[in-house]
Amino acid sequence: MKTDKRAIRRHHRYRMIRKAKWVLGLTTDPYNLAPRYADNLKRCGCCLCLGPCKNPWGKGRKLLTKQEIKIADAYTAMERSLDWEKSLWDDG
Repeated sequence: MKTDKRAIRRHHRYRMIRKAKWVLGLTTDPYNLAPRYADNLKRCGCCLCLGPCKNPWGKGRKLLTKQEIKIADAYTAMERSLDWEKSLWDDG
């Protein structure tokens, strides 16, 4: 049985061109840009395209992801409740 390597390669190339059109937000492609970007779809490294953790101008909580912020809030809430309970048992 003959393998269809060429057909699979063409299929994946067409799939990546479609994805490039979607990523670039192209409804029409008059300059035929999508095939050029199909092999290289990584976002650029500017501060607008990067996530909050990789932004070089972020400070403090802006450098944390949402999950890390939730964990930090839960930890500080736990510390406060432990401090409150400890203050109930203190005599002074």
